[in-house]
Amino acid sequence: MGTRRGTLAAACVCALISLLWMGCRNGSSPETVPVGPEGIKLPPGVVEQGGLPDDAPVRKPAEAEEAASGKEKKSVSLEVGGGRFTVTSAVRKDDNSSVASEALREVSGDYLELELTVENISDDLLDLKEFEFRLWSPGINTEDYAWKYPLGKPVGENLIAAVLLQQEDLAPVDFRLKVGEVLEDCLLVFDLNPKSVRPNPGFDPAGATFSVKKTRGEGSGEKAEISLEDMVREG
Repeated sequence: MGTRRGTLAAACVCALISLLWMGCRNGSSPETVPVGPEGIKLPPGVVEQGGLPDDAPVRKPAEAEEAASGKEKKSVSLEVGGGRFTVTSAVRKDDNSSVASEALREVSGDYLELELTVENISDDLLDLKEFEFRLWSPGINTEDYAWKYPLGKPVGENLIAAVLLQQEDLAPVDFRLKVGEVLEDCLLVFDLNPKSVRPNPGFDPAGATFSVKKTRGEGSGEKAEISLEDMVREG
């Protein structure tokens, strides 16, 4: 009987010593609770200064997210008549400020701006006066356009043509390119609603096409065309 009591007492002493040791261990390094201004306890994951931990996820701007995902601005090339015409940007804007000048006043409206790069891929000079740059859409009413309007002269049913310009000085691109020469920063602006400052409700990029046609010289009549679906962004 005495032996049993001794064994039980020894077990209790060991358990007590173990509990005391664990308590001392926990007490030596108490967990620090983040506290913000006026002693308010901060939510989990928020540091004492009120910011986020170094490894916390950070929301990126839309452009940064596109870059991180590998998405790039869509560009499409058309090859016709010895030239390669690459559309590098397509933007729908609510004014014509990009081409406003002494000859063309700035006014609100509905405009489609295309930026292009032109390359001479032929074995001879490339005369850019021999090309026509066209926009087609069932929402374009050609009866609304003046014959010599630089932002859209009528050239067919629901079809208009604009003058290719140099962005730096808005001068018409009416010269020749040498073999292998690349001309950057070209601009086309189409007025989608020439009689109103309101958006053209009938113009939908998904149902519109852009084309380049050779209208003079060797190869006259050649044409290349692309759809504007998924290419036009709002400016």
